Amino acid sequence: MLFKKKEDNFDEINYQINSYLEKKKFSSAISLYHKLKNIYDNSDKKDYELFDLTTNKLILLMKIDELHDLIKTKDLEKIKEILDYLKDKLKERENNFPNFYSYVEHHYERYQTIYYYKQTKLELHVQIVKIHKLMEEENYDLALLEFPETMRIYNEMSIYHRNEEIIKELEQLKSQIKMNLLKQRAYGQPAELNIRRIRHLLDKEDIDLSKNKFSDLLERI
Repeated sequence: MLFKKKEDNFDEINYQINSYLEKKKFSSAISLYHKLKNIYDNSDKKDYELFDLTTNKLILLMKIDELHDLIKTKDLEKIKEILDYLKDKLKERENNFPNFYSYVEHHYERYQTIYYYKQTKLELHVQIVKIHKLMEEENYDLALLEFPETMRIYNEMSIYHRNEEIIKELEQLKSQIKMNLLKQRAYGQPAELNIRRIRHLLDKEDIDLSKNKFSDLLERI
């Protein structure tokens, strides 16, 4: 006797996918989505809202996965774009999926922290270039006036990751600029300066993305 194969049901597949998502079995959820979409596309009676909610949750996983690779780059604009997307979607979270949205929020907060760090690091780069230009023009008084802002940016960056070598070099640079200013006023001849050291340190400065040293900010999906 031949048994008729049971046809896949949209509601059942959709329920299974969401069950996997809540249990954080993401690979299983993703593998079922193609089947769900095929049923949806070939159905005369479509439940758009239900399909859309499930699709959006899977898109959130894709965005987190994309951020995992993107956060290691300097593409701050794209990083911010995805973070803003996650932020907006978290505001629309469904109350009956606490584990899933807790996972999304967990990664959003950590990638946001790394984004803020990278952003302030870039601001510090810009500030150092500005000071360098003023020094080349022998505007040591104006270069000195830039230090409060420079230190504010560094202190903000150090909230996320502190580098004692950079702060030491910044303090030495400030002292050298003061000395240049004094010599310029006294003799009209500046002392020899080298700002390349700080810029080199800043180029090397980065959050250690390894689990051992920075697991509190970046965890592998």
